[in-house]
Amino acid sequence: MASLISNLLSLLIRAMPVRAMSSVRTNKHDLPLPSICHEDLPTSAVGGRAVFVIGDVHGCLDEMNGLIDKAKNIENDTMFVFVGDLVNKGPYSVGVLRRIREMRLNGNAFAVRGNHDESALRKFINYKTDPDYEIPEGYDWIKELMEQDFNFLSALPYTISIPSLNAIIVHGGIVPGKPLEMQKLNDLTNMRNIIDTGDAFENEGLIGYNKPDKGVPWVDMWPGPEHVYFGHDARRKLQLAQYATGLDTGCCYGEELTGVFINRGRQILSVKSRQKFSFDEE
Repeated sequence: MASLISNLLSLLIRAMPVRAMSSVRTNKHDLPLPSICHEDLPTSAVGGRAVFVIGDVHGCLDEMNGLIDKAKNIENDTMFVFVGDLVNKGPYSVGVLRRIREMRLNGNAFAVRGNHDESALRKFINYKTDPDYEIPEGYDWIKELMEQDFNFLSALPYTISIPSLNAIIVHGGIVPGKPLEMQKLNDLTNMRNIIDTGDAFENEGLIGYNKPDKGVPWVDMWPGPEHVYFGHDARRKLQLAQYATGLDTGCCYGEELTGVFINRGRQILSVKSRQKFSFDEE
C-alpha cells in the first residue's frame, strides 16, 4: 500500500511541470500524463495478423469475451485494439482491465484511454491519498484495483496510430487540421461535435465540443486520409463515415458491443448485451 501511494504521488509530481507548459498537455481531471500520449504501432507489431477494433466495453466482461471469441472464430490470429472507456457502468470493470492487461502482456491487445477511464483514475488517486474521501456511487469497484491495474490504466495513450493500415484509434474525436501532438487531450477523450468559429486566428477556427447539441458531428468534417476508429458517442450508435467509424453501440445500455476488422474488408461484428446496466449516456 505504501509503495502504491508513493508511486501515485511521484506521478503527480512528475506531471506538474508538463501541465504548466501548455493547455494542450492537460486533461479534464488534471491527471499525470502517460509516458506516450500518441503511440505508433510499427508494421512489426501487426505482422500478418488481423486487427479488430472494439468499441466501449464499460465493464461488460461477458460481452467483451463473447466478441473476442466471435472475432477469433473468424481470424484466430487477431490483434485487438480497444477505443477506451474500458471501465464504469457495467458490472466487471476490474475483470475487463485484467483481461485486457493480460492480453497486452502477450502482445495481443492495445487500448487508448477514454473519459471514464480518466474519471476512474482520478477517483482512485483520491481514494488512496485522501483518508476523508467518499467514493461516489458507482465507483466502489475501484477498491479492488491493484497497483498493476492502476499502472496499466494510467499508461494508456490518448491515440494509437497504425501507419501500415492508415488507421488512428481514439476515444472521443480529432479536430481536423491539427497534428495529434497539438490536439487538446480533452477533445481526444470527450468531444462529439465540432464548432466552426469562422476565425482561425482569434478562436482557433474549429474547436471540439463535448455535447451533441451544438455544431456538427466531428466525423462529418474529418477529411482523412487516415481512417479514425472511435467510441464515446453511444447516442449516435454505429457511425460509418468515409474516413471514420464510430463503434460505441451502447453495450452498457442494454444494446450491443461492436467491433470491426480494419484489415479484413472492414467486417463488423456485434454481440448483444446481456442486460441494461446503466441509464446515463454520458
